[in-house]
Amino acid sequence: FYSDIEDLQLNFDTSCSSRVVLNAEKARVVGVELEVSAHPTDNLDFSVGATYQDSELQSTLRDAVTNAPLTGAVSGNRLPTTPNFQLSAAGTYTLPELVNDMDGFVTVSYQHVGSRYTQIRDLDSAFLNPLNLFTNVGATSVATLTFDPKLDAYDLANVRLGLRNDTWEVAFYINNLTDENGELSLDRERDGRARVGVLTNQPRTFGFSGRIAY
Repeated sequence: FYSDIEDLQLNFDTSCSSRVVLNAEKARVVGVELEVSAHPTDNLDFSVGATYQDSELQSTLRDAVTNAPLTGAVSGNRLPTTPNFQLSAAGTYTLPELVNDMDGFVTVSYQHVGSRYTQIRDLDSAFLNPLNLFTNVGATSVATLTFDPKLDAYDLANVRLGLRNDTWEVAFYINNLTDENGELSLDRERDGRARVGVLTNQPRTFGFSGRIAY
């Protein structure tokens, strides 16, 4: 696939608590996507999907007064929130009439999300340098903070075991089997000087679920 994008909206945080949305004149995304599904036996079916994409800003946003490039919004930089590689897979194995008229089943799903950035300005090398924090309010223990804004890749796996027929289903599930701490986005306030944190996914959870079809 190939996409040309015009007037792409980009978010910028500021030194106050507000956000600014600006339009980049040009951007493009090129990549390939593959999906495969199969039913090799009466009891087994599975599917696999993978995407590789290369995204790029193709114009530079400039300050209206100084004409200097805005932080990170430089032609050639990678677009935010777009991992280069993603993969998902799922499979179900069914055991017919395991209990009376009930079929047993086991479903396993897996998802891989590659590394990415939250905002376009995260690609600027300035974010690898110490940020000056507000020190005139409260009892701060440090005056500067250094962090890498690039979000790491993560992997999630889910398992579901149960019984079902045409009328109802009961299952035991475990989501996020390995208790992966996936980095979803970077959250910050006042240009990183007031608060910096990483939003993460839900930790490992398990429980029972039921379904009835009328």
